[in-house]
Amino acid sequence: MTDAKTKGQSSLLKDEREQCLHCCWGGLTTLQLNHKERSAISRILNPNAASHPLHQRAHEGQTNATARLFCRVTTTLKLIKFIDPNPNNDPEKFETESYLEAISAARTVTRYPLYLAAFARADKRIENYGDDENSVLNGAYFRNVKSKNIRFLVDGSGSMSACILWGSTYGERKTYWSGSYYFSSRQNCSLTRMESLQTELSNLLAALSPDTKVSIQSFSSPGRKNHRAWEQSRDGLVKIGDDGMRESAIAFVNSLDNGRPTKWGGTYPWEGLDASFKDNETDTLYFLSDGEPNADRMGGSWQANDHDPTVTHYSNYNNTREKVLKTNTIALGLESPWMEKLSANTTGDHLQIDKDYVTTNSSQ
Repeated sequence: MTDAKTKGQSSLLKDEREQCLHCCWGGLTTLQLNHKERSAISRILNPNAASHPLHQRAHEGQTNATARLFCRVTTTLKLIKFIDPNPNNDPEKFETESYLEAISAARTVTRYPLYLAAFARADKRIENYGDDENSVLNGAYFRNVKSKNIRFLVDGSGSMSACILWGSTYGERKTYWSGSYYFSSRQNCSLTRMESLQTELSNLLAALSPDTKVSIQSFSSPGRKNHRAWEQSRDGLVKIGDDGMRESAIAFVNSLDNGRPTKWGGTYPWEGLDASFKDNETDTLYFLSDGEPNADRMGGSWQANDHDPTVTHYSNYNNTREKVLKTNTIALGLESPWMEKLSANTTGDHLQIDKDYVTTNSSQ
């Protein structure tokens, strides 16, 4: 392995079984990786990687630090592994004691344990089966995607700030959901529920065929920040391949974690569900939530005995619709009997996602 240089650079070596990536970054102000910067690892595999903000910062020369990273990915680009350039070292010791180091102009040394970064995906690609006209896409959250007329209804409530995977480093104080209240911490979170949703949905939107028509809506509390629809699809489905639509849709998804989680709102999915079942152009709905509703459809307290009437109310729409709305439900971090019943009664699929599911699929 060559010495790290002051300018970011990467080279890709290939053989029949694996690809090795040698990445050297210099001049980094910080090596703390959030969910957006972790994608830089996969972007280095792309010839246009140098345009990524992480590389741009490497050229700014804000510190005299250098950082060295050596990693290996499978030929499918799905699993990343950090490799000790010295083959005589103990692999277990390397995994637990290696680090990335940045030295600022003030000679302040910042170290980040390398094993934490191993949770990042080299490239979480959407599986694609079939030809372009009849392909079926599968991600970790959104499965069996084959419709050309799809609505996405996703949870934008403050509870989506819950941390799935904590790191061992510290930085700026941020606010998270504990499961029952908000709290602030300087401990860095490697992945929140919202970040996992943003990654999965953005990857899917990037992979959809140009003729697929979509709508995206986030729900929280009426009047709060994340109770809103993607502007371009406010009046109905739009073709993802139209000029600027794919980029705009992904930008909307990535905006859902803007601001303090305490301002995002609660869990009121009814407006989005009503709009979905009343839209006769849509034939497939993906409905993701991480919590029980704060109130029932009529504004009363949500109780277990609301499950069946709620499911019946929406599934009955399919008796009068021009085409059945297949409702796929994704319960993130909880068991949701009513969501499971809703999918079963509308010919859809139900997926329950917990921490183990997220971290397992993030490394596959």
